[in-house]
Amino acid sequence: MSARAAGLALAALGVAALAGCATAPPQPDPVQLKLNDLDARLTRIERVVQNRSLLQIANQIEAARADLRSVHDSVDQMRHEIDQNQRRDHDLYADLDARLTKLENRAAAGGAAPAAG
Repeated sequence: MSARAAGLALAALGVAALAGCATAPPQPDPVQLKLNDLDARLTRIERVVQNRSLLQIANQIEAARADLRSVHDSVDQMRHEIDQNQRRDHDLYADLDARLTKLENRAAAGGAAPAAG
C-alpha cells in the first residue's frame, strides 16, 4: 500500500466515523437531567411554601383586625358605662345634698335634729 492509499484509507475511515456520529442523536447528560429535575421540583416547593407563608400572614392580619374591632367595641362599651356612672353619681350627690340641706333647714327652724327613724 502506498502512502497515498494509506492516507485515503485513513481519511475514509475518519469520514465514516464522523458520519456515524452525525447520524446518532446526542445523548443527554443524565447528571444534567437530574439537576434540571431537582431544580424544577425545588422551584415548585418554594412557590408552595411562599404561598402558605402569605396565607398565614393574611390570616394573622385578619385575626388582628378582628381583635382590634373587639377592643374598640369594648372601649366604646366602657366609655358608655363610665358616662352612665358619672351621671348616676352626680344625681346621687345632688339628691344627698338636697336632703342634707332640707335636714339642716328643719334643724335650724325647729332647734333640734329630728330623730332617725
